[in-house]
Amino acid sequence: PVMQQFRTDPWSNDPRFYQITPRHILSHTSGLPNWSNRPMPMLFAPGDHFSYSGEGYYLLQQMLEKLTGYSLDHLMDTNLFHPLGMNATVLWTPEVGFHFSCGFDAEGKVCKIRDRRRISGNAPEPNAAWSLYSNASSIARFLSWLLVHHAGLGSIMFSEMTRPCADAGNHVFWGLGTGMCSDDPQIIWHWGDNLGFQSFILGDLATKDGLVVVTNSSCGLEFCLHLVSEWTDFQGISSIRAFLKTAE
Repeated sequence: PVMQQFRTDPWSNDPRFYQITPRHILSHTSGLPNWSNRPMPMLFAPGDHFSYSGEGYYLLQQMLEKLTGYSLDHLMDTNLFHPLGMNATVLWTPEVGFHFSCGFDAEGKVCKIRDRRRISGNAPEPNAAWSLYSNASSIARFLSWLLVHHAGLGSIMFSEMTRPCADAGNHVFWGLGTGMCSDDPQIIWHWGDNLGFQSFILGDLATKDGLVVVTNSSCGLEFCLHLVSEWTDFQGISSIRAFLKTAE
């Protein structure tokens, strides 16, 4: 359990909070809400079923920072961004702000302009659930490393990561960080959806082909899925479309 490794004030008064493990968090079966004030409710017993939780990923981040003695930005720079040659950060900086695209809502109006580091609220950055600043080519470097080199994991651990751990409904299953569909089980994928920005990545475990699409629009996911249908033979688009309607 996370709380046996990360000694801190519990985020919930529910005794089931002490049962949460990293596996629960990575497969979105922790029972934590997506975001909530503390003490937060537990939605169900850990492991019971799938429910997307950014809060869970932030909890796992806090545990890793405590165990390693390093902040998330240091861990990401040292282990991912610099070795892979990625133009990426998990902290807003003036340079990020200079290159940052405006986010547009469903009506085509500007809805987000980032001009400072977010340090307030329950989920300040750096934040493993939302504060990745990057571009499609750099994310493609990460996806290629994941597909070709199994992210540096051994074969057993990579198999654990990419096998179905939780039934998310609509023929969608979740592994330890990646989505997959029973329609096409060799494909792993994930989506991004923060106000004004939507994105999608997809990778074929068999062929090692991948696709990364990032948009600065709250309507971007439909465009992403259109490109997936035009450029790949992936069979799970309708399942993903149905899943995304209730995913968060």
